[in-house]
Amino acid sequence: MSASSKDRDKPQEPLTTRYRKLLWGIRQNQVKLNKLVELTIANIEDVLELAGKEKERLEEAGDAATIEWTAKEIDCLQHELGTLEQLIIELDRCRKSWPTLKKKKEPAPQTRRKPERTRPTILVIDDEKITAKSLEHFLRQKEYSVIAISNAEEGLNTALSVLPDLILLDIMMPGMNGYQFLTHLKEEKAAEHIPVIILSSLSRESDILEGLEKGAVDYIVKPYSPQVLMSKVTKILSAEK
Repeated sequence: MSASSKDRDKPQEPLTTRYRKLLWGIRQNQVKLNKLVELTIANIEDVLELAGKEKERLEEAGDAATIEWTAKEIDCLQHELGTLEQLIIELDRCRKSWPTLKKKKEPAPQTRRKPERTRPTILVIDDEKITAKSLEHFLRQKEYSVIAISNAEEGLNTALSVLPDLILLDIMMPGMNGYQFLTHLKEEKAAEHIPVIILSSLSRESDILEGLEKGAVDYIVKPYSPQVLMSKVTKILSAEK
């Protein structure tokens, strides 16, 4: 059999499915672009404020050459700011114009029902044993029921079977990482509602954005204050009631 005939014999993904996947990807990129533009606008506004003060200082010092360079830099930044602000407006207008399909109401899943319990259950997924043990001890003192898991694969299975009230998730783990865990969790109808707080040493804006875009309700950078974490845990669990 020739290579071309083999290709023809392969089952092709339905056109509608491919279309929906690409459309979903475009919308996700739009959300990411919107957030990055907003962050850039905030940074430019900070730089413009500093540049204005620097220009005043240079004028007092009589540094004409540097004043001219600074003035041109300010003009460029102001132009860029205006362009980005207009982009935000256009993105928002485009997003609001997207047609929406009315989804059929799906029956509630008959399996994996959330068990009734008196205390909220928190699932901790972290491969650092000291961190996991500390979290477990701290949360138990606050009278929460805690399950600690050291890898994302087992954590996902536990989340789908137990359906905890909240998940505290690390990102950097061997095998499946935290971002992949979030993707799989949010694909499960029975578990997509479970709030997830990311606790990670990754502190770049791109890391934080990715975690929030994949469905985390909050992102806390390690090392963190136990009091701040407790405040966020209490707030999220209260909202879930």
